[in-house]
Amino acid sequence: MEQEHQSVRKMWEDYLISIGESIAMTDKTYNSGYFCDNEKDADELAELAKEGVKRGTTSLYYWYEVENEERW
Repeated sequence: MEQEHQSVRKMWEDYLISIGESIAMTDKTYNSGYFCDNEKDADELAELAKEGVKRGTTSLYYWYEVENEERW
């Protein structure tokens, strides 16, 4: 990830530990992102997610192809 926030890495490492995975030896990977491109809207969407109102998000199919990301 280009500018991964320290809290994202810590959350990932805590998760690996919680499932008994070795941080150094795991073959598991993750992908993280953020809401919007401005802090005000991002904060509002994050608050909705915390409240359980917003329960999912997605991107345009186009961006999965451009980024060569796996689709499920």
